[in-house]
Amino acid sequence: MGERFLQLVTFASCSVRTELSPTGDVPFCHIRLTGPFPQPVFLSGRNTRPPRCRSCRSPLHGWRQAVSDREQTGPVRIPCPTCRETSSPWDYDWKQQAGFGRLFIRVEKVFPGEAVPTPALLALLADTGGVPWRYFYIQDA
Repeated sequence: MGERFLQLVTFASCSVRTELSPTGDVPFCHIRLTGPFPQPVFLSGRNTRPPRCRSCRSPLHGWRQAVSDREQTGPVRIPCPTCRETSSPWDYDWKQQAGFGRLFIRVEKVFPGEAVPTPALLALLADTGGVPWRYFYIQDA
């Protein structure tokens, strides 16, 4: 992204402070690439809440154990506790508070929700990789 960083990421807060280079002890906003991983990896943070079933909207309260089981045994379909429809963990609605991926572009040193990828960035990523990208916000991963 380099020189176009501020055109490809919108900062959606009236008080966001974006230091673009390290200057002493002040945290600076930067990009970190994580991956690629051979299998989808789950990222969550202290802001992550139970995801909701896309069919009936019921929360999946046992999500931590379900995701942990998936990481231990491989692909798992998780039944909704209410409607019993089974879905892959990434098919649940995480409300942009957690997510799965094989490659992550992390905007660091801003609060969750302050840095929003522009449609131009999402289109550029989709054109480059051949698949659509989604985004989410985690705090203290």
